[in-house]
Amino acid sequence: MQKILVLLSLSIILGCTRQKKGEDNAIAFQTDSIVTNTDISTIKIQYPVFDNHYADTVVKNLIDRQLHLFNETTQEMEISEHWKNELNIRYNVESCNNSLVTVILDQYCFTGGAHGNTIFSKAVMDINRQRKYVLNDFFKGDPLTSIQEPVRKILKQQIDFQDFINDGTSATSDFEIFSLNDSLITFYFTPYQVAPYAYGSQKVALTIKSLPDFKYPD
Repeated sequence: MQKILVLLSLSIILGCTRQKKGEDNAIAFQTDSIVTNTDISTIKIQYPVFDNHYADTVVKNLIDRQLHLFNETTQEMEISEHWKNELNIRYNVESCNNSLVTVILDQYCFTGGAHGNTIFSKAVMDINRQRKYVLNDFFKGDPLTSIQEPVRKILKQQIDFQDFINDGTSATSDFEIFSLNDSLITFYFTPYQVAPYAYGSQKVALTIKSLPDFKYPD
């Protein structure tokens, strides 16, 4: 029986500015990994370890959830003699102010079908305050009134097939996958959300200075 393709991509956002080790305000972390290879599946996961119980627990829980979903979907079943189920997670880290951290997990999952795909999810938090945030926490009013039109304008410059754009950016929830640094807020869109699969994932960065209603949580 042919299995449906499942692709999950995970973006975990814990805070703000692109992290480079050795910079002021950079939050130290190391890379850990999970690698398994069986007759029916291949799993390759890299993730950051911060030596901060709160942040590490969040990252671990999110990865555990994706592993559970992958195992539940594959049910230890072989796709074919030529293909394996595949789960691949990579990450990027950004940070600022000694406590705000952005961890983006880019997850690819293939369990059969024509191709794999990517979706994103995220968590936003201050690792010292142990607080989670959503997009609304970074705006004085409704975020949609500030970000919808400028994001659509940039997407229309990036994508020549534009039939998906308005539907994929019609609600605040369409913008809930985002990252922050000192000067930019960047929004991530999965394949099929704002463009056909062939265009891949899309991202749009807006300058914080261009958003008068933007604020950092108290």
